[in-house]
Amino acid sequence: MSRPVLRMGNTLFSISIISTYLLICSLASAQQLNTGKTDDSVKLRVNMINLNVSVIDPDGKFVRGLSKENFEVFEDKTQQSINLFAFEDLPISIGFIFDVSGSMTGKAARARDALREFVNICHPDDEMFLIGFNTTAKLLVDNTKNDSEVINSVTMMPTAGNTALYDAVYMGVEKLKQSRYNRKVLLIISDGQDNNSRYTEKEIKDLVKESDVEIFSIGTTAIWQQISLDDYYGMEVLDNLGTMTGGTAYFPRDFNEMARVCHNIGAELRNQYSIGYVPTNAKFDGKWRKLKVRIKGVKDSGFYVLRTRNGYYARQ
Repeated sequence: MSRPVLRMGNTLFSISIISTYLLICSLASAQQLNTGKTDDSVKLRVNMINLNVSVIDPDGKFVRGLSKENFEVFEDKTQQSINLFAFEDLPISIGFIFDVSGSMTGKAARARDALREFVNICHPDDEMFLIGFNTTAKLLVDNTKNDSEVINSVTMMPTAGNTALYDAVYMGVEKLKQSRYNRKVLLIISDGQDNNSRYTEKEIKDLVKESDVEIFSIGTTAIWQQISLDDYYGMEVLDNLGTMTGGTAYFPRDFNEMARVCHNIGAELRNQYSIGYVPTNAKFDGKWRKLKVRIKGVKDSGFYVLRTRNGYYARQ
């Protein structure tokens, strides 16, 4: 199955940034071997905070063409100096979290349609894996670029059993830590309900706060029909995971809307600004630090929506 190639951005600029960064890391390693000491300035550069930022105008379109000077980054209300900046389309490591539990009975076809639609618009070089879950979470497809392998893995899978969503998310985040690419995304296709995980909702929220994984969700709850309190709570869980990580949750009404949602997520992943900065607060004390990104010098920027992760734990 072929997939359209979506390429944009300054690749040469990206290669230059990456090469410079690798050179800094190499110098740091060499210095420690030769002198047994670590140069503080080099160490600070290695401890850079990286953000993926989406900028959306009032018409829902992704804003391109902004420069480093158009962004302001604040950590705990203290403005930071932006050290790295790029707008580029590079391959992504994507983990699919696919719900096949009993609560998905009657929603399975909708879920498979969402998976198929999203996989079809992925970058040809994207690395993908799929975790299916009901009573337990299981890796069904390991890292691959073969979209048919991902789709076929759930084609005939029945829905049954309890729901271990949090365990599946935990597995997905941990697997992305060993991913091939720096950009890491989880796409959850579920109703958001959980009743059988070893991990708690709080533990999962703490985990994703510590990661650099963006989480997007396609909710399968039929929100235009009468829904239960469990449905409402599941939607809230998916929405919170997106907000914390710079992603978002969608709840499409029908296939046409679902197709638009999938294309919208795909477009967002290809239209993000990469920002890196060295924190002015150099203490890695394990505390939570709030992040805020603002736009300046752009007409009507006050009406723009910016999405990025809302903070991080300052741990080495």
